[in-house]
Amino acid sequence: MEARILFFVFSFSGVNCFFRRFGIESSSCPVPPIVVGLSDDDLQYALDAFESNVSSRVSEASPAVAVGLVLNQDIVFAKGYGLVNISDKSRGHPTPDTGFRIGSLTKIFTVIELLQLRDTGRLSLNDPVTRLLPNFTVRNPFRTTDNITLRQLASHMSGLPREAPCSNIYNGGCDIPYDEMYKRLADISLIYPPGVMPLYSNLGFGLLGRAMEAFVNRSWEEYVKEGIVMPLNLTMTGTKFSEEVVKKMAVGYIGTEEASLASLGWEAPAGDMYSSVNDLSKLMFLVFRNTVPYKQLSSQILDGETIREWMHPVYVASDRTGYCLPWELIPNGDYQMRCKAGAVNGYRAELMMIPEIKAGVVILQASEDEDQLGHLLDASFDLLLSVDSLMKKRQPRPNISAVPSDYVGTYVSNDFGTEVHVEISIIESPAGRLLHSTFGFDLIYHFNDTFYLTLRYQPHTCRQWNDSIEREFIYFMRSGNTVTSFQIPGLEYGRVYKKTTSRRDSLVEQRNNEGMRNTV
Repeated sequence: MEARILFFVFSFSGVNCFFRRFGIESSSCPVPPIVVGLSDDDLQYALDAFESNVSSRVSEASPAVAVGLVLNQDIVFAKGYGLVNISDKSRGHPTPDTGFRIGSLTKIFTVIELLQLRDTGRLSLNDPVTRLLPNFTVRNPFRTTDNITLRQLASHMSGLPREAPCSNIYNGGCDIPYDEMYKRLADISLIYPPGVMPLYSNLGFGLLGRAMEAFVNRSWEEYVKEGIVMPLNLTMTGTKFSEEVVKKMAVGYIGTEEASLASLGWEAPAGDMYSSVNDLSKLMFLVFRNTVPYKQLSSQILDGETIREWMHPVYVASDRTGYCLPWELIPNGDYQMRCKAGAVNGYRAELMMIPEIKAGVVILQASEDEDQLGHLLDASFDLLLSVDSLMKKRQPRPNISAVPSDYVGTYVSNDFGTEVHVEISIIESPAGRLLHSTFGFDLIYHFNDTFYLTLRYQPHTCRQWNDSIEREFIYFMRSGNTVTSFQIPGLEYGRVYKKTTSRRDSLVEQRNNEGMRNTV
């Protein structure tokens, strides 16, 4: 038994040495709360503070702003501020259904198409773009023959420049024949070798959308409408600014001038769409259904496993920022939020989520007021951390059916030619949770006669948490109602610890023996 204890102690002290050696401060690993519903009363203070922040920056006569908070599958707050058209006050204030251009949030829809095509087996994320567009070529000044892949286009890892070779791109300058575009691309150079460093590229997303367009023989615009917008029942989301759509949109402003709604042309898959707070909330609903199988619901257009993959980082910098497909990683408290920012003539858009707690905020703004947007972002970051704090305070107590004294006692194993003794005793029971001690670990009740092993000594880092035996199961067996043995198959497959006496019986026996010795 002594050697076994030393083994576990060495395992954890070794991890501590790793952190000390490389100057990483050992601190507690944050554990996200179980996602629970929050009542209006729970949220009232946080929402009041958020709304006060927004109202203090967006006046009644300002260009339109709309914001929304999503928790799991519910829109718990959505409101518009300012005016839909400051030149026509009769149009009133925006609502959660008012349309705004969303700029680069369009990239989310382009990536959904890519993931859908991948899930059908028709292509791989690691396919070179030339498989879909054989006539695509670009100058590569680096000593590499690596081809740009679809994954690299979707994660800004292609090495391509930021913009397509178009003049005055945001005022219709990229509305050119595709053949002409590919001729121009042949004359531009990569800035980085593919896959080496992130470089934000609208050009890359234009190329991705048009490559898939050629592959499925259907326009990107048609695919987004039929494969994404309609199944998700997005009623104010699209790519075409028809007269009917424009009537339902907030007017965007560059300073005091009305912004044009000119299409980005060939580069449209990077930033040409419009949407509303309510519709982007439905998009977050999809992200938060990350355990639901494909098509189990009519709106489940991606499999839950694919959604979880979608959130995985492709690149993480030392400051915890980075990229997914195409999410931008932004640190906020203990979390790396999945965000997407959009900017196009006269409009700004922000979508930010903490998938671990299924909470997200959307901001739509019909102006280029960056100071105002920064203030709204700060308020949104604070709101999401408030939600996290509220969930942690509302964690459910486990429904514990186990009786602590059932497991107390001495257990012995004679398997594998060695005799090992283990003592299990009650140490505490905070918040209705069962805790026992063995091997220097606590046992946390899971279900029936099953417990998790967990480190006794806190705090510990995420690296320690993942490298240790945290969360291994210990299973107790019974004969009738009596606990008779336990196993930890994830650590010691085949070894069975059999109960010899209860802790109480062994203490009584020890006292009796001491009494007999004193009498003699």
